[in-house]
Amino acid sequence: MKTLFKNIIRLTQQKATPQVVAPSHKKGTQEVGRQVVAAQVMVETTSTNTTQQPQNAVPKMPKMTLGGIGMSFQNLRNANKPKEKIEEKFEITNKEENQSFTPQELIIEWKGMCTRIAKLNPGLAQRMKNIKPIIAEDDTIDVIVGNRIFLKELTDIQRRIRATMAQRLHNGQIEVNIRLAKASEIKPILTPRQELEKMKEQNQAIGKLMAKLNLDLA
Repeated sequence: MKTLFKNIIRLTQQKATPQVVAPSHKKGTQEVGRQVVAAQVMVETTSTNTTQQPQNAVPKMPKMTLGGIGMSFQNLRNANKPKEKIEEKFEITNKEENQSFTPQELIIEWKGMCTRIAKLNPGLAQRMKNIKPIIAEDDTIDVIVGNRIFLKELTDIQRRIRATMAQRLHNGQIEVNIRLAKASEIKPILTPRQELEKMKEQNQAIGKLMAKLNLDLA
């Protein structure tokens, strides 16, 4: 009986096992080729997806170094330090000269100096032209200004003014005194009509000429 059951089991297993037919050589080669192509496509697709960044990806911020920051720590430390003032040195080279000069000569040389300064600072030169320096005692030139801002501007170039006037007026003993005007020295700004009336008072010939020609300021 045991032998009979073994034979039956053996026959059943043989029927259940499918027969595998070996593929032909040509068909196997084509199958291998398709597998190789598919593998290459898969590798290229994977490489492309890895290289390309997604459209919604957040761009990386550039790295910043302390050297690229405009205001460095050294700038902050030096911000409140007073800047050293570089003052031009104008020396008088004609100290032996001591020639006298008139108020008119002083005005002429003052205007000439203003013209030269206009090449570097037109605004300052124009304000200086409105000043009428006067001769005080001991060859001192008085320069009277109306406000502190202008006073500082002229004080900064006081040595240059003194050296220029000494050379142009041939007097190395000149001193320049720049100061604020006193209340009594400040003259009010006159209108054109007030200027005309003042001129008529100082020179009667002007008034007579205007009357004769029937002239009047519009």
